[in-house]
Amino acid sequence: AAQALADAQRLPEALAACTRYLARHPRDRPARLLQADLLAWTGNVSAAVPAYDRLLAEAPADRGLRLKRALARQWQGDLVGAEAELAVLAPDDPEAAKQLAELRGSPEWPIAQARAAVVAHPTDVDAALTLANTLVAAEQTWDAQETLTAALAANPGNPRLQALAASIEQQATLAAATRVDRRRATLATA
Repeated sequence: AAQALADAQRLPEALAACTRYLARHPRDRPARLLQADLLAWTGNVSAAVPAYDRLLAEAPADRGLRLKRALARQWQGDLVGAEAELAVLAPDDPEAAKQLAELRGSPEWPIAQARAAVVAHPTDVDAALTLANTLVAAEQTWDAQETLTAALAANPGNPRLQALAASIEQQATLAAATRVDRRRATLATA
């Protein structure tokens, strides 16, 4: 019943039916895989990833399952984890190679790499500067300011961090003033 509902694109109903079935048959591997897929397809990737993990614990060589977990990790926002998993699969799997190329070509990829470096080395000034500059380039000024605030808390008085923070603050002030000027001009011509 759950598979038929999934085939009909009635995903929430399919997930509910699958969950009810698994309450009675918790060891049914195909049903557990369907449930993991349905969790991912309905946007509940935070539950799908651990479901895929449990299935992979039983069958670690299942490359199709690894690809599904990598995609779910990507949808969850764990681009670095997804990239690592896809990189292992890509040499032997054209679909994994395609997904890997798309991930590495996405505008979010440089930010994910820089963010991972800061997480791995929270007091590294160069990592924080790289992340802040990458965020500014992606027009995520607020996130860049937060990054620099955290970096300055870990490295008080660092002149490079202070200089970039001041520059970003100045850019944000100019951008806000430009937006106000554009709104005024729009209202004046309306």
